[in-house]
Amino acid sequence: MNKIRKSSLVKLNSLTLDKLINTSSNAGYPPELQVKKELNTKLFFIFLFVFQLAFTFQGLELADEGFLATFYQEIFKNPESVQYNFMFWLTGIIGGLYFKIFSFLGLWGLRLGGVIVITSTAMLVYSLLKKHLNNTYLKLGLFLVVTALNNDIKELNYNNLSAFINVLIIYFLFYGLKGNAWGKLFLSGLFVAMNDFIRLPNILGIGLVLAVVYYGYLNKYSLKQIAGNLFIFLSGILAGTVALFSIMYFVGHWDIFINSLKVVSNMSSAKKQYEFQGNDYGVMRLLKQFKTNNIRSVFVAVFVFTGSILGISVYSALEGKIPVLKKIAGLVRYILVLFILILMVLGVIDNYSFLFFYTGFILVVFALTLITNADTDIRLLLFCGCFIHSVEN
Repeated sequence: MNKIRKSSLVKLNSLTLDKLINTSSNAGYPPELQVKKELNTKLFFIFLFVFQLAFTFQGLELADEGFLATFYQEIFKNPESVQYNFMFWLTGIIGGLYFKIFSFLGLWGLRLGGVIVITSTAMLVYSLLKKHLNNTYLKLGLFLVVTALNNDIKELNYNNLSAFINVLIIYFLFYGLKGNAWGKLFLSGLFVAMNDFIRLPNILGIGLVLAVVYYGYLNKYSLKQIAGNLFIFLSGILAGTVALFSIMYFVGHWDIFINSLKVVSNMSSAKKQYEFQGNDYGVMRLLKQFKTNNIRSVFVAVFVFTGSILGISVYSALEGKIPVLKKIAGLVRYILVLFILILMVLGVIDNYSFLFFYTGFILVVFALTLITNADTDIRLLLFCGCFIHSVEN
């Protein structure tokens, strides 16, 4: 009986995995179903946009929102007055241009810009993953991510711009490597350079050169081919950096940007009694934070996984010996859920706990993928996603 149950479980897991990760292209679908599928996708993204738009009418927030609005308003008229913000220089340029065009919309216009960027990011993620994941699960995941963002102000800012450009980087890097298209690889490098100027911590994104090497290793490319891909990718980063520095110098922002870098450098090397001024923008602090957060995330994920596996194993072992366990199984589940809710109310489990678990879960899944025979495209996407997620958090 146990053998039959185990066999059925294996088949069920196999079917579930096939349903979750499959080729979801339109190939093989009748034309009428293809049209319906495309219409449903368009309606989904319209709903996603309207859903976020509804939250843009919530009160005014004059801390970060006012901080950014002032930056956008003054970056071209009086840039010296917003020198500190120049660690987000390109964010200011993009926001300043947007504000010039849509200034008649006021602060709400900045929120509208944030919604546009977030929705565009979701559309780009869908375009990148629709051939590799089940469309229903992919849309559900995108909706849940957007839902989780609704406690944040939606204004056009360095966080949502970073997310958008990160996805652009992965998009062009993936198709550049997959199709051996050097133009797309070069564009990917350009966007890496752009992201460095969106906010300074994004400079860690240069580490995506490892993705080029990793994909070459998976596909057994020659050293010459890997070196060629690296050269094009790095050329894009260099060209983008030179171009943006040139624009900065041309518009008269060079000295202000350098002064801003000095401020960041001083923040990084501040003495202990002044560390509260350093925030998280010093280079050494970024690297330390990167290492500490990822180690903690893996620890949390492994702890949860180990506890779950041990609990299930103990329950399975006792189930056959203690028949009453089958009768109270439902009650045990409810008690467990209630216990977790109590921990959340008490603050033992907070949003940081979920963030650490989520990050650790991604890293553990990727580590497990490395030792399986998963498709190389899936591995590359997981590698890029894990890297970006780890750097961002």
